[in-house]
Amino acid sequence: MSIIAQQTPFTLCNGTSHFLQVHIVAEQDNSFRVETNSDHVIPITEIEYAQDGSLFSSFVNTVLNNLHGKKLHEIQVNIPAGASVALDVRCMSTLSFKTAIKSKGSTDNMDGEFDLPPESHGESIYVKWTDELGYTYDEKGNVAIGLNQPVSRDLTVTTTVLDKRAMPIEVDVYPAVCKIKL
Repeated sequence: MSIIAQQTPFTLCNGTSHFLQVHIVAEQDNSFRVETNSDHVIPITEIEYAQDGSLFSSFVNTVLNNLHGKKLHEIQVNIPAGASVALDVRCMSTLSFKTAIKSKGSTDNMDGEFDLPPESHGESIYVKWTDELGYTYDEKGNVAIGLNQPVSRDLTVTTTVLDKRAMPIEVDVYPAVCKIKL
C-alpha cells in the first residue's frame, strides 16, 4: 500500500447503449475522497459510529473535511448511455469498481468488477465500457434457432482500463452480464 494518497483523474466513458451504475470503493482508507463537477457522481460518506470525543480530534476532522472533502464509504457514478464522466479520486489503497447494467427489460443481471491497485494511481486513467450481444432466446428460454422467434438476448459489458498514454493497464476484469428483452 502506498503511504501517500494520490489524486487520480478518471474519465469514465459508457460506450454502450445502456445505462450503467458504477460503484467505487476503497477499503479501510481514511484518505478516500472525490472531486467533481458532475451531477452523475454521488459521494456516499462513511457514517461515524464511534468518536473519541476529544476537541483536538474534532478540530482535525473539521480541517480535513474542509480541505479534502468528507471521508467516503463509496462513490456511485450513474453513467447514461454514450456519456462520459470526469472525476478526481484521492486514495491510498486499491480501488474496487463494480459495474451494474441498469437497463429497462434486463433480467438475470450479474455485476462486473475489477480492482485498480495503488501502483496505477496518480496519473490520468481512462475507463471505457463497451457492450457485446450474444445468443438470442425464445419464450421458453431455449436458444432461438431457425424459425423460433427470439424474445431476449445475452448482453455482456466489458471494461477497458487505459493509462494517460492510452496503454492498457493490466487488471483482472469480470464483465457485467444480463439478458435483455427484444
